[in-house]
Amino acid sequence: DPTRLDIARAMGVRLAIDPREGGAVEQVINLFDGDGADVTCEAASNWSGVRTAMDVTRKDGTVVIVSRNTQHPNFNPVGNPFLEKRLQLVTSYAFPSDDARWSKARSHSLTLDLMERRQLNVASILTHTFSWEELPEVYKRLDDGDRSIVGTTIRW
Repeated sequence: DPTRLDIARAMGVRLAIDPREGGAVEQVINLFDGDGADVTCEAASNWSGVRTAMDVTRKDGTVVIVSRNTQHPNFNPVGNPFLEKRLQLVTSYAFPSDDARWSKARSHSLTLDLMERRQLNVASILTHTFSWEELPEVYKRLDDGDRSIVGTTIRW
């Protein structure tokens, strides 16, 4: 989505491209001196995104899957060509226990601290402001595929 690519660029991303464009995988691999990324995070919640993440990750690299994929993959994630790459697949779907280093409380604290010190600028992703009364329509828009809504502020 062009709006989301522009937001990524505004937030300092070095390479923001549409994966459907020709040569997208090669552009990502070349960004890392032709070896691919050391670590790739997949948050698209679809197997196409997982496959792309695996494609652009270097040999012996790590793919972190932070989304929930409910469909069956249309490729073998543990077969070739990925078997030869010796990729480590890591899933992360929820926060660990409260005594873990990156518990929910510590993660939230770090995020708020970075925002307060202006090291994490979220203004670029805030595309809309809605009142709470509008939420049913907002959810309908999202369900209908409205990709213009990226981040929202809700007026309670």
